[in-house]
Amino acid sequence: MNMIMLSIVAVAVFAYYGGASCPKILKDNKQMLMGVVVGLLLGSFFGVRLEGFAHLDGDGDGIENYQKAPGGGN
Repeated sequence: MNMIMLSIVAVAVFAYYGGASCPKILKDNKQMLMGVVVGLLLGSFFGVRLEGFAHLDGDGDGIENYQKAPGGGN
């Protein structure tokens, strides 16, 4: 996950400071890239876990720190 974040940050920095070698699509979407970067950084700062990414807790079920919802059945 850290490698993906670093790659996105690198692309955003390239879009801002790439000059003439930067592709037009990156130049036109600089603010969207910066929004993605800020969202990823805030998400990692507040401990938000992306859906679909589970850490194995050792028993192989892929669920870590699972809590039942209050009043939920099984």
